[in-house]
Amino acid sequence: MAESSDARLQYEAARKALIEAIQKKRAADKALIALEVQIYNFEGSYLSETAQHGGGNIVTGFENYLKNQTTTRRKPEPGEQDRIFSNSSATYRESLDAHEDGQDSADDIPALKAAGATMGSRSTTRKRRATLGMRDTVSGDEVELTRSARPSKKARTGDE
Repeated sequence: MAESSDARLQYEAARKALIEAIQKKRAADKALIALEVQIYNFEGSYLSETAQHGGGNIVTGFENYLKNQTTTRRKPEPGEQDRIFSNSSATYRESLDAHEDGQDSADDIPALKAAGATMGSRSTTRKRRATLGMRDTVSGDEVELTRSARPSKKARTGDE
């Protein structure tokens, strides 16, 4: 009888510790999403402002700094290849998608979620799996994300 009550107490303590750890992880994931969105926005404003004024930036260089150019051009959109700070994060695309979708939680982000770390109902888990299964569709050599508004990249093959 004493062993079962000790085991029960250990189980309850471990369960509380797990719940606290999951809450800390969710808070850290939310902070990561906010930080990655902030970096993406700052980087975009820097790249577009420096391109608009024609002076150059740390990505494209400062070769045109001394040339006198008119500023009547349209404000160019920075390319994904120019976003060196955002591209340094493996999860920034998922963070942007989560921010654009208006999600407050990082539960649906596979790159930010540890396997089996969230505690949810079976129906929620099934819905999440179905949603994640519908996201990626692979056809031939191309990989396209059906939910993303960004252009897809063609997968490299050994033939090129």
